[in-house]
Amino acid sequence: MELEKLTKTQIILLTLFVSFITSIATGITTVTLMDQAPPGVTNTISKVVQTTIERVVPEKTQGATVVKTVVVKEEDLIANAVENNKQSHVYLSLAVAEEKKEGEQEGVLKEGAFVAEGFIVSEDGLIVADNTLVADKESLVATLSDGTILPVHLAIRDEAKGIVLLTLLRGEKEITHVNLANSDKVKLGEVVVTLGGTDNLRILTGIISRLDMKTDIIPKLGDNVTEGETEELTYLSAINTNIALASKDSGSMLFDTDGKVVGMNIVREDFSFAVPANMIKALIMTLAEQSKNDTGE
Repeated sequence: MELEKLTKTQIILLTLFVSFITSIATGITTVTLMDQAPPGVTNTISKVVQTTIERVVPEKTQGATVVKTVVVKEEDLIANAVENNKQSHVYLSLAVAEEKKEGEQEGVLKEGAFVAEGFIVSEDGLIVADNTLVADKESLVATLSDGTILPVHLAIRDEAKGIVLLTLLRGEKEITHVNLANSDKVKLGEVVVTLGGTDNLRILTGIISRLDMKTDIIPKLGDNVTEGETEELTYLSAINTNIALASKDSGSMLFDTDGKVVGMNIVREDFSFAVPANMIKALIMTLAEQSKNDTGE
């Protein structure tokens, strides 16, 4: 048979025949369930994730293992991410202590005027919030997702980066903290979600629209370094999204569809951005170092 003399239809039939024989020989049949292409990115939760997850179905049909390609809807990923993170969201309010009642050792703490929102970032109860909303001398309480009200103390602040850490005095209370992502790995166009609100929690979705980089001059470290020698350090300083945030959203978490928090939203009068998660990690490490120095460990 001379292939160059085959018609287009004959070539297609031959290709299908060879594919069928190969499938039988290898014992593998692939079934694709993707029946639609992902729509354009919008701020609603109705998109289909562009990546698929493959799983091998254990049943065998006439010796052939069936491999199914399953479409994971983005709305499901976002719903799961919200469910996992909402327990770490807190409301910060002014502390109001009621007078002690007979038989009580101390007054019951209640929440007063709303101050800011934040979220728990460590297993020992550290809360991150917008630095400008939390004053030094204010007595604050945190209202957890289950309604529990606990006192908090100011731990450390970084005015340059706009973040503050507070210690939740949780006692024996079990808490849930977020998983902070490596924010250096975020990408333009990546879908992100904001979870916040001063009364009922609400979610907003969008994409990362711009990544701001900054370069600092820092002392050079290492062996054979001349005293006073410096080097440049370039790092991600802000994450920008197309999500329209209100002032009440300042201090809310920004996370990806895997549920990892990539930053904390900061809202000002004429602009908004997210402080990258790596900056929050750095402040946590600074606090830990200070604690070691204070205790002499």
